[in-house]
Order: sequence, then C-alpha cells, then structure tokens
Amino acid sequence: MKNTKPVLSNEFDWSKPVPIVALLDLKFNIPTYQRGYRWTETHINDLLNDIQNFIDSFNGKGIGTDDFYSLQPIVVKWNYEKGKWNLIDGQQRMTSISLVIKFFNSMGSNEELPQIEYETREKSEVYLNGLEIDTKNPEAEPECYDSENKLIHYNENIDFKYMSRAFAAINKWFIEKGRSFNRNKFQEIFLHNTRVIWYELPDGEDETESFTRLNLGKIPLTNAELIKALFLNSSNFKNDETSVNEIRLEQIKIAAEWDRIENTLCNDEFWLFIHEIDYNKPNRIDFIFDLIVQCNALSIDLSKANLGNDENRTFRYFSEFFSQTKNDNSDFSVTIKENWKKVKKYFQIFEEWFNNLEVYHYVGYITEIKKSKVIPDLISLWNQCEQTEDFVKELKTYIKKNITKTINLEQLYDIEYADSEGNVKRYPKKTNARPIFLLHNILTIINQNRQLKNKEEYDERVFYKFPFHLFKKEDWDVEHIDSNTENPLDKLKDQKEWIAYSFEEITPSVDKYESLKKDVKKFVCLDDKTKEDVFNPMFSALKDKILEQVIKSEGLHNESVKNQIGNFALLDSKTNSGYGNALFPTKRRWIIGKDQGIKYIVEYGDKYDKGYSINETKGEIAFVPPVTKQVFLKYYTAAPNDYLSWCKEDFDSYKQNMERLFKEEGFI
Repeated sequence: MKNTKPVLSNEFDWSKPVPIVALLDLKFNIPTYQRGYRWTETHINDLLNDIQNFIDSFNGKGIGTDDFYSLQPIVVKWNYEKGKWNLIDGQQRMTSISLVIKFFNSMGSNEELPQIEYETREKSEVYLNGLEIDTKNPEAEPECYDSENKLIHYNENIDFKYMSRAFAAINKWFIEKGRSFNRNKFQEIFLHNTRVIWYELPDGEDETESFTRLNLGKIPLTNAELIKALFLNSSNFKNDETSVNEIRLEQIKIAAEWDRIENTLCNDEFWLFIHEIDYNKPNRIDFIFDLIVQCNALSIDLSKANLGNDENRTFRYFSEFFSQTKNDNSDFSVTIKENWKKVKKYFQIFEEWFNNLEVYHYVGYITEIKKSKVIPDLISLWNQCEQTEDFVKELKTYIKKNITKTINLEQLYDIEYADSEGNVKRYPKKTNARPIFLLHNILTIINQNRQLKNKEEYDERVFYKFPFHLFKKEDWDVEHIDSNTENPLDKLKDQKEWIAYSFEEITPSVDKYESLKKDVKKFVCLDDKTKEDVFNPMFSALKDKILEQVIKSEGLHNESVKNQIGNFALLDSKTNSGYGNALFPTKRRWIIGKDQGIKYIVEYGDKYDKGYSINETKGEIAFVPPVTKQVFLKYYTAAPNDYLSWCKEDFDSYKQNMERLFKEEGFI
C-alpha cells in the first residue's frame, strides 16, 4: 500500500532554510545503503561551539527571527511504502540533533523527538530514544533500558557505542559551561535559529546514485541543484483548481527545459564563446543563476535579504525571491512560471548570439579578451538595442573603446631591447598586438561568410565559425612569420634539423646544387659527439650558402621591417617553441603538418642520398587560425614567386589585407 506524501507544515517556508523545530514531528528512515552513526566527541563539540559562537557574535544584543546559523542541507525522498522520508544525506546531523534535544528533555524540557528508523539496525532507534544520563556528572556514562527494563549495553552494537559517546559529549559540554551559562537561551537558538536547507529529491531521481555522489568525497549540493528543488517543489503549483497531473506536467516541462539548457551549455563549442575554460562549478547553468543574482534580474528587495558571501549566496537569492513572492502573490504558480521564463531568457539571449554570424564572433572576441566578467555589460547593451544590427554596432564600439582603441598598425611595436651584441631591436608589445591579430582572424571569417551569404546559389546562414572552443584550449604567441635567423642554434641536433629542412626546399635545378648537397650530407652525418669548435663553423658557412639559394626574392633583411606587423602572425606556443627559429619553408611544412595531423621525423645516415630522410608519421592535429594558415599558403599574394621565403611582396600584401578589413569594419 502506498502512503500519500504529506503536506509539509505551512508554518514554515520550506523554500528557505527551515529551523530545527520544523523537523521534530517528521518521520525519517535511514536506508540500508547507509553506514551507521559515526559522530565523535569532536564533531559534537564543533556543532555546539559553532552555535555558541553564533550567539556570541551578537554581543548580547537580541537575535532576530531572520538571523540564523545554517547547517548543511538535509537531502530526502519520500518513501511511499514506509510512509517516511528516506534520509539520503544528513543522517549524522539528524541523529546528533535528536541527541541534543534528548539532552534538553533530560534537563526538564518536553520537546518532541523526530522519529528515525534505521532500516537494517532496528534496535538503534530504541537505543537512541531510551538513552539517559546523569546531567550533573561530566564523566557520566549514558544508560539505556529496553521495554522490559533490561540494560542495553553500548558494546552490543557499534551504533550504540557512537550514540552513547556522543550523548556523553553533549552532557559534558553543557556541564563545563558552568552555572552562569544560559542553557534556555541556547536551546531557544538551537531550535529556532539553527536551520537547514530542506532538499527533496524528485520522485524519478535515483536516491542511491545521489547518495553515492553526495558522500563519495563529500560532494555538496550545488546552487543549481538547490535552486532546481525550489522551482520543482510541487507546492509551488497547488491551488484549488490544480490537479496532480497538471502539477506533474508543469514539473516535467521545467525539468526538460532545464536539462536542455544544461546540455547546451555543456557543449564546449557553445560554452567557450561566452566563457573561459576555467569554471569550478559542476553545473554550467549556475553561470546563468549567478548572472541573475549579479543583475538582480528577479527584482527582489535586497534590503530585506541576508544573502551572505559564501558558496550558497546564489541559492539564498532565489530562496529569498520565493519567500518574498509567496507573501505578495496569492497565485504563486503563475509567478514561478513567469520567473522561470526570465531564467530561460538569459539562455535564449546566448542562443541568439550564438546563431548570429557577426554577434557570435564579436561577443566571442570580447569574452576572449575581457573574460566572462563582461557578459553582464553585454546583456545590458543587448537589452538597450531594438535590432540585432544595432547590437552589432554597439559591440564594435565597445571593442574600439575598450580593446583596440584606435588601431595604428605602425605603433604596435614599442618595446626596445639590446641583443647579445648590444644592438637595439624593436619587437611588438604582445599585450597590444595579440588582440589585433585575433581580430584580423575574426574579421576574415566574418567577411568570407558575408560574401558567401550574398551568393545566390549558397543559401546558407553560416559557412564557417571561428572555433573559440579550440582557440581557448591552446596558448598563443605573436611570432615572426619568417624568423629572425640571427637567433642562435647552439646544439648540433638543432643545426642538423635546420639544414635538412632548409635544403629540402632547394630544387635540384639551382646552381651548385650537387656541391651544396655534398656539404649538407657531410654536415648532417657528423657524429653526435662532435665538438662545438668543429660543428659551429661548419654550420655557419653552410647556412650562408643555403640562404643564398633560398632567399631569391626581395627579402626582409631590414631589421625594422622584419619586426613590423607584416611579418607576424598567431602561432600556438608548442609550434613556436619547437620551430620559432626555423626559416619560412620549415615553419610552413610544420604548420601544414599540424593542420593535417602529420608529424615529420628526420633520419640521418650515409645510406641516404642527401644524408637525411624526412618521413611522415601520424602526429598530433592542432587548430591553426585561418589567417596563420593563409599566411603560410601565401594566400594574400596574387602571384607568389616561391614558397621558400616570406618576401617583401608577401609582407605588403598581408599588411594591406589587414588594413582593408580594419577600415571596412570601422576599426581604423
């Protein structure tokens, strides 16, 4: 026979933390999967001391009805067979609460004890209810007698032992407080100003799974879980005309919409265009709830709210909203539905942003630079705009005002330093330059999509999006396209690799190819134990010969030109650290390989015609920004002379493309 779930006392607001006294007439069941009672004297002292410290914090002033000390949540689920609340999390606290109240009754009070059945330990309930102690002796041992007045020894059951010691610890704590201690005041505060969050699992949720999660590593309930319980509480939807089926349907609807929001936010492609990778909360929907609190989107009276600043601040905000609204509105179910719409509205804003080509890219760009803390400002801008086009204009204005300022491509390079020989060099100030190169990538994609969208035979909204979810999973540097070849290569291994990759780009038709090949083979076949004074001069001479053949076009020999914007692009830090010193053709080979998931391995030996062999193997694929890829494919040069160097023509074409896009979009 199924027992109907009881209606909780309307004397208390169960959407907010409820006082201990609200639990006293309830019936609990401790399921078989739970261990027994295990609190020690230390746990008991911590509980009682915390409550006393709460009382002392008021310095003798009166403690109001809205002031309370909060215990951890009690997690329950109605057991229809037993007609009791299964206590999924909170057994230790509830048993300890019963022991404290048992002590109050030993001192003359007559408080009702909560009924706690221990499913696999039937006598534990009898022992708990039958405990007695000498309240004048701090060293007294508790005693318990059964219905036949026979002594139940605490050694009969491990539960009895811990209950007995905990009860003795409570007795000792109060006695040691002395005669001047106001026990009655403590009892009043314990019952009415010590509160717990009542969290009821929905009927369809697996309680064993919840118990395991909550107790394996003591994972607490999240704000999202607590808020979900507030929204789905069946009492929210009850009125004289509401049937059980109608209530259930409304709960199912909200729960389904909740899951869709959480699942969408768990898609990194969606999540990482509005948020950085680091997020320390298990439910991403918490981000929306935190935004609502930050903006006070539910318009609660904050002067009446005691939200605190701990991890449950967001839950308390919603709990306060439920409490204030219930007092002001007779048809609370309508209010619940309307305010659930407000929660959905935040998510729907993110969806609209995600699905609009320009908004997606500009919002993603802004949050990459300014992080997710900027989202409230962007939502405020969105709410002020009547049309999406207006919002795009506002986003571009925000970027110009707060990120790029007025772009001057000639003034990004203002760091001067001296090299090992004392020569003053100028390099880009990367904190200024990185947003510019990222913006170039963003504008490149926006422009390409816009052009394709205008083509009649391509009836698509979006062809390609910048993958912020991939970009944010790498570290990025602003680095040379054609490296500063004066950077030293001190190790023979690195010198061999440089020679092999560079010579690979020289065609056999060039002058002195065979002679140069002999020199290359001789160098790369040097024994690894060769001393520096031998291999360094050989490398220096051979490098110069190769450069004579490779750099046929007008190169970037002028240091001031080499360190201007036309010779820089975004490189992931792994590629840059491995190949930052390489010539253009070597970097080109490796970047194309990264894009294809190919790794190049160099083997050396006399058996090879050139003294080496470059072999392809499966490598780690990585995201290559579109502009970086286009740079190394010489996409910007109408008719490239070769793919052996990044020459002046390539430099100018690349820079002109950047300037054109910035001007077209109003950033210059």
